[in-house]
Amino acid sequence: MAYETERSVQAAIAAEMRLLGPDVLAWPALVSELLDPKFTEIGASGRRWDATSILMLTSAGSVVPVGLVRFLEVISFG
Repeated sequence: MAYETERSVQAAIAAEMRLLGPDVLAWPALVSELLDPKFTEIGASGRRWDATSILMLTSAGSVVPVGLVRFLEVISFG
């Protein structure tokens, strides 16, 4: 059971890392594949994000997640 949980966590991290990559963010269809339609998140500013607002933002070509990706790599992979 613990092994299955660990695999699920690693799969979620891998999907999150893929979602944050510039090659995926450039393509709204790929972002849509990785985001659950019920996705919601509260940003650091307090703004509530849902799948539609994320797709609008990423399709505008204004997202540069490199710093966040590097931050997550440090946390996830040491």
